[in-house]
Amino acid sequence: MTRLAARFLRVISCISLVLAIVDAQNADFDPSVNHYSYSFSVANDSANGFSVEYYNWYKVVTNHQLNERYALVCCDQPLDNFTQYNAAINTPVKNVGIENVRDILPYLELLSLSDSVKAIQGYQNVTSPCYANVTDTPGSNTVDLMFSERSNTNLQGNPPYVGFTPNNDTLSPLQKASWLVYIAMFFEMEGEATTIFGNIYNIYNCHKANLEEMTDKKNIAWTSYNPTDNSWTIVNDNFHAALVKDAGALLISPNSAQSNVFTQLNEFHTAIRLADYVIDVTPLENLGNQSYDSWLNLGGFVSGTDIYNEPFIADKGLYRTDGLVNNNGISDWSQRSPARPDLALRDVIHMFAPTYEPDYQLTWLRNFAKGDYTRQIADSGYQCNATEIVKKATCDAHKYGSDSEAGDEVPSGGHSLSTGGKAGISVGVIVFAIGAAVIAFFLYRRHRQVKASRPFYRMNDVS
Repeated sequence: MTRLAARFLRVISCISLVLAIVDAQNADFDPSVNHYSYSFSVANDSANGFSVEYYNWYKVVTNHQLNERYALVCCDQPLDNFTQYNAAINTPVKNVGIENVRDILPYLELLSLSDSVKAIQGYQNVTSPCYANVTDTPGSNTVDLMFSERSNTNLQGNPPYVGFTPNNDTLSPLQKASWLVYIAMFFEMEGEATTIFGNIYNIYNCHKANLEEMTDKKNIAWTSYNPTDNSWTIVNDNFHAALVKDAGALLISPNSAQSNVFTQLNEFHTAIRLADYVIDVTPLENLGNQSYDSWLNLGGFVSGTDIYNEPFIADKGLYRTDGLVNNNGISDWSQRSPARPDLALRDVIHMFAPTYEPDYQLTWLRNFAKGDYTRQIADSGYQCNATEIVKKATCDAHKYGSDSEAGDEVPSGGHSLSTGGKAGISVGVIVFAIGAAVIAFFLYRRHRQVKASRPFYRMNDVS
């Protein structure tokens, strides 16, 4: 078959498909009317892991992580002729179920959509208080779709499955946060999501710019221990690496020719010997008796084994990310930090430069070496969709340099809850001053044990 003939057949096939779709529409529906008079470049950047194509009355969302495409059809139009997609869904959806992607929950809270969640697989491990009454079955409710991390193998399944996969090592903190827009497309809330994401983007980059000229740069490493083979990993994926670099610090990481997994302690010690601070992300249950001494023993940081005098050992600079846990001891970090990278960045900055924001209180990090306890999240009175709790985002543009006493002593333990807005990390609506919101809009159109309290930010708090 000639190239011209093949091209002709493709054109005929496309025309036939369009005619079939039009034929299936309601008789009084005008397909020539554009129901999407907007488009947002943030949603069309495939580097984020997803993209969207808009047509007059439906849009096609592509999950590039799973290589899946979903047809989102407006205006109650029939779905019969969208069988070539992994799922066809009438939008806006109203009720959803969650399968093993609990990190989607803070994104839904940011959009004030927590009430739309009717079922959560593994609900016992949810850290947000916003879903206390949700179990693993929807009860009398019917869900319009299931968000899942797995690929959709049953194209005609009911409810349809949609992949939610920002938990990818290649994505940066802001790319993970951009999945707010991905979720919003199923609820016809792209505009709101783009403004909210724009605010987070601006705040994150403001803090990044403030720290970028530091000359007294600290060396920071992320670590994780695997008890199965007694190996240590120096975590260096894009998310964790960017949080260190954007905080104005230096990432401890093996070069590209070396493995970042160590089964020999002497090699691990050599790789981490210059670290001023270490942030450990090992699940607590993997640390023996869950103490700092246990961590030191597992890492071989004991006399006779460790030949280096690592700064993070000498100065007690070992932190963990489980400063907030639910009643079952599940860390909040993995569920909520992807949705609020601005808070994650501020935690990292405050760890080594407490005078940058002296009134800031750590959200997730705790000083493990100094005995900071994990804090349980317990706030049954929290209003999850309290959209009246709106704060103007604050990040004063100022360069913070080595003369600003970076590395000063960080107070240990005494974190106190503020009233109102910091009672929970729920994620309601973030609203900038109107000028910043407009700027963000046009920007994206163009291109166990409780010893002390700890702030559990509502996700609609940006301060």
